[in-house]
Amino acid sequence: MRIRSSWIWGIIGSGTAMRAFNVALILFWISGAAWPLQQGGVVSGTVLDPAGAVFPKLAVTLSGPAGDFATATDERGAFLFEDVPAGEYRLQIVASGFKTVRLEGITVVAGKSLSLEPVWMELSLRRDIVSVVAKVDSVKPLPGSRANLISADELLAMPLEGRDVMDAVSLVTGIVDLDAGRAGSSPDSVAQIYILGGREASKNLTVDGVRAMDPGPGRSLQTTPSLRSIGELRVVTSSYLAEYGRNSAGTISLVTRSGTRQFRATADWMWRHEGLNANDYFNNRNGLPRLRQRAHYINWTLGGPVFIPGRWNKKRTQAFFFFSQEFQSQLVSYMSRTVRVPTPLEAQGDFSQSLDVSGRLFNVTDPWNAQRPFPGQIIPASRFSMVGQNILKLFPAPNFTDPLPSRRHQWNYAASPTTPYPRRTEIVRLDWTARKNLQIYSRLSRTADEQHPPFGLWVNGYANFPLTPIHFE
Repeated sequence: MRIRSSWIWGIIGSGTAMRAFNVALILFWISGAAWPLQQGGVVSGTVLDPAGAVFPKLAVTLSGPAGDFATATDERGAFLFEDVPAGEYRLQIVASGFKTVRLEGITVVAGKSLSLEPVWMELSLRRDIVSVVAKVDSVKPLPGSRANLISADELLAMPLEGRDVMDAVSLVTGIVDLDAGRAGSSPDSVAQIYILGGREASKNLTVDGVRAMDPGPGRSLQTTPSLRSIGELRVVTSSYLAEYGRNSAGTISLVTRSGTRQFRATADWMWRHEGLNANDYFNNRNGLPRLRQRAHYINWTLGGPVFIPGRWNKKRTQAFFFFSQEFQSQLVSYMSRTVRVPTPLEAQGDFSQSLDVSGRLFNVTDPWNAQRPFPGQIIPASRFSMVGQNILKLFPAPNFTDPLPSRRHQWNYAASPTTPYPRRTEIVRLDWTARKNLQIYSRLSRTADEQHPPFGLWVNGYANFPLTPIHFE
């Protein structure tokens, strides 16, 4: 990315203290040197005079929680605000000899374009202000993408297991979620979500307009914001605009929170224990205990304006910060799994008591003797290999008998493991309104976790018992 020095210093202005602070803001912004997709909303409209003609060169201001944005109508009387952070805004139009117009209650949604009804200016011989409260039917979304929006308040009101935002995605029409349950947020939370029948790796997920999917297989996330740090969740399912390209099966868009003119802080703690759960039907039927599910989630956030008292950003409308940190200490359940393992007699070569799934004796044949059965269904010790005996030592002993008669001989081992899954997520975001028509933001996020899948993964084999556990962080 190239940035002209004259342009930078034109923004910075004069004053040693202010210059140093603004340089720090620019360096913080450049630290994520990738221009994101559109992370805010778009507001557009047209201004007409009393005769119905277009009204050019009018000052138009959009004010809201992220500060003030200014522009002017063009030769067609049209105005446009791009990349406006989500929130509630007020539009003001001022012209000499005309009444000042204010439109209240304009709700901007991330990634969505709003076209206001034409604004008619009225002549005035004195200073008048016309205030209009915008209604839903006076703000029309531009045609394009079909999307579903879930606000931050709605997310926090949902009973999401493990505080994973991907559980909320599964509530959207057209989404198929094959995940058996997310006990906690993880990089693979998005893997089993399918949008309108698209393939697993055909969806896209962005955080503040920047792609957050693994560039390799495209089924895991590079960063997973905590639930408290998300300001908006938007799922674009079909007919999306050009900015939602790259993948063909829809886009999941997350927008992180921004600071506001007032300092705000939150803190919460969530605790979970299997003692508060009921055992499920299948565990009861199979005589298995409840899965161990324990978690402690501690989260705190802090946001507000950035200013130097009496010197810079006195009105607290130019720069804002937001910080979120979450600690997750949890035991993750890998569900109950069953498999057939060698019995102690079978490990010694004795298959005289081994039955197949139909309850019939195994027929153990000798490959060196024209496939004739071994006498007494016992493999002699002379046929054993040292390698094979060592492999048998890796298998656990049988511990389960299925209560259903039809499956009594199908498997003889059941596992319901839980392993620790410590996790920590931090997000810091800085928003800076350099000018009324120029807003810059930067976000740094870090997620650290440590996983112990007991059944292994595709990299080292996968079984229904802890044969090849893996550890990675």
